[in-house]
Amino acid sequence: MSGVDHFRTSRAIMTMEVFPDTIKQALISDPSFMAEYGLTVDAVVSLGGIGVSFQRTELFPAVRRAFNKRKKPPLVVDQFGESWEVTFDASQNPQRIVLSRGEQRAAVVHLALLSPTKAIRLNVFRHEATRVGLPTYDRKKWEALLSAHVPSDDEHSEIHDDFKLTPTSQRDIIGDSLDRGGVEISTMIPHSGTYYERLAGEWKAEQEFDTYIADGMDQHIQRLVAWHGSQGYREGLRLGSHNRISSVISFYVPPLVQIEAVWTELATTGDILSLASAIETGFTLAQSNSSLRGSLRRMIERFVEAQPVATVLPYNLLSTLITFVYGEMAHARILVKQPPWRRRLVAIAHATIFAQCVAQYISDAKEFLRWAHARSSQAFVLQCYVDSREEPRWMAEMMLPSQLRNELGGRVLAAAQANAQFVEECGWGTLLLDDAPGSLRQQVNVPQCFMPGPLEGGVKSLRDLPETDLEAIRADLAQSEPLAAAFSKMANIALFFQLPEDVLDLAATALDRANYYLQVGDGDQQVHSYLLGLAVTAASNRHRKLADALFIVLRNYRLNYSHELDADAAFRVALMACASRSVLTEWCECVGNFITEWAFQDIAGEEAERLHSHLLMLCHFVPELWTTCGQAEAALQSIVAR
Repeated sequence: MSGVDHFRTSRAIMTMEVFPDTIKQALISDPSFMAEYGLTVDAVVSLGGIGVSFQRTELFPAVRRAFNKRKKPPLVVDQFGESWEVTFDASQNPQRIVLSRGEQRAAVVHLALLSPTKAIRLNVFRHEATRVGLPTYDRKKWEALLSAHVPSDDEHSEIHDDFKLTPTSQRDIIGDSLDRGGVEISTMIPHSGTYYERLAGEWKAEQEFDTYIADGMDQHIQRLVAWHGSQGYREGLRLGSHNRISSVISFYVPPLVQIEAVWTELATTGDILSLASAIETGFTLAQSNSSLRGSLRRMIERFVEAQPVATVLPYNLLSTLITFVYGEMAHARILVKQPPWRRRLVAIAHATIFAQCVAQYISDAKEFLRWAHARSSQAFVLQCYVDSREEPRWMAEMMLPSQLRNELGGRVLAAAQANAQFVEECGWGTLLLDDAPGSLRQQVNVPQCFMPGPLEGGVKSLRDLPETDLEAIRADLAQSEPLAAAFSKMANIALFFQLPEDVLDLAATALDRANYYLQVGDGDQQVHSYLLGLAVTAASNRHRKLADALFIVLRNYRLNYSHELDADAAFRVALMACASRSVLTEWCECVGNFITEWAFQDIAGEEAERLHSHLLMLCHFVPELWTTCGQAEAALQSIVAR
């Protein structure tokens, strides 16, 4: 290489070091860029089964030599300096490369893709593609490449990386990582949109939820079951975070023996969401196929009992894992151009894969969940409040274990009620429908079961509140000195019913008459519960007047009654109230106004640190906020730096 070439290569390497990992990976993956600057990548190939790694530039040449019959197998040295023999085993189907050292032995199928024989390459590829569930439309390009020539080192790595972007592979990757006691975030939370499309089906730009269910999800479930009856059906159940998706799954079930195999697994080690989805659709299947009733009963018993998994209650486990996955997706800005319901759908489905692996590989998950919650809870909460601009009828608090139980339990209870005669005939009434101790009906808060689910934050309520109830609310709000309870009735029903404009206006003027302070009775809820309810009311009805009145309330509390409303609670109320603005520029202006006002108030160092941390994360999620929050960030930074 010439001196000029060496200089350009060195400069490219130094420049890449200052880029974020996502940009760096994109550049490394660009063959033209790598060739232009004379760069090569010596990747590390890890073999989890034997816990060793090899430099790709040493392993792949040894593999290529192994296909040539020779008296002495080629050797390759691992990261510990130990030598391994490399041989080609053509007696198995599919063929494979075997690495051996003494009694240690590892058979690696994908390395046989480097075979000089076209038939072997295609056989190995098709076997692995089928095993992991690589979609047909993604197989064609690799089959064309493997038919044309032996893949280069980079091409082989691209094929192998593509195999990893499937739910089946991710389950293996997460399980292997947990089994080894490691948590490799970038590996376990894929950054590729391809993976999430394979997980939940194709989403087309601007596609609404209803259209997606009828189009992308329907085709996806059909493809999954066609690929592998029992495994495809099992993967489909992971997507059952909405009852309409469960209905789609019920149209594409595999043969009875495969259904029973899946139900048996769910009744012993399945995650709580997949269990709910299977039960929800299982009543109809079991009515027409009596052989399934035993498995269905065992699933119902496990769902109702909700015994701990890895010493953690199943709703706590799934709630924390959803928080973890969605928080990490927010950190990495994964699928930022897709609507919140779609991102939540894939995050929840991916979390069920985590839950299955935790149940299999961790005996006590409490410490892991504490770490996961501490790492991602801030990002999860803030991203959910950012989402409220587009979908204001769902917020982070609705992913708590108690509401998750109401959400899933309510769906199973509704399905049982729809099949009440069959349930009673089978003797399952005491488990599900009766008010008996420990029954499902006893476990759930029935009104809370009708709260919007995680995919329904953008769906407007179609129900109107009866006029008699509206009149009672109007009367409470019209009092000369309205108490907090006057606002609570309206706030409590905001997510269930559409409220008329005059009632929302009355609430805003009532706050004025109350001097922007809520008179909370002794033993009553904390004030932030009322304020958050009012913020949800303003957001879900897109009512700016009520939201603006709430900002004055928050200002009053921060200046005069800070001991009654802590800063974090006030921050959540303010963010929710900002969702009264659905247009991005107006939302950014609203967020910027209240944060800037707070940043220039008398603010303590610890509070300033938390607010500064929240602001930096918000600006990371929504870069457009920098134009309205720049002054606030500078002010907070000056306080934090003291």
